[in-house]
Amino acid sequence: MTFPDPTAATCRAPACARPNAAGSGRCREHLAELLRERGEHVPFANPVLAALAPVVIFALTATKVDRYRDPRAPSAVLDLWVLADEASDWQFGQAALDILGAQLTDIFGATRLEAPTADPPDVFLRLRVGVPESNVGRIQLALSAALIIIMDEFIGAGRYQGAVDVSEEDPR
Repeated sequence: MTFPDPTAATCRAPACARPNAAGSGRCREHLAELLRERGEHVPFANPVLAALAPVVIFALTATKVDRYRDPRAPSAVLDLWVLADEASDWQFGQAALDILGAQLTDIFGATRLEAPTADPPDVFLRLRVGVPESNVGRIQLALSAALIIIMDEFIGAGRYQGAVDVSEEDPR
């Protein structure tokens, strides 16, 4: 899948001056339209919520995380976590992690989104993902890049800390 110029400050769709979403070269609405035209399922009729899925799909496509599938390999667990400023739009970050989990379930299988935990002035968000142990390092790097793309778009750069770590805990 190819996308328009990612360095554009505004949407490249004709007569649109909305901001570029997640480096895709399109605004959120036109990115959703582009992905629908290419056969991707973009849930939600509400335009604010509908903007979440295209950014998540774009981030996963841009980082090529799906190329690391290995159904025969034993599993490892990655924790994608975000510590967001309580005054930020952390709820969009949580919703984006939920959509990310659904997309990753289609790629790798098991995911678990945990309930947000408030520890003022921060909110802790976490998604656990079962991935092939044989590619855990590559997947960790790809998901780290995807997490930055997604959270910069919905929470805002500088309003959160996040990482993707190999978990030592049993995912169940």
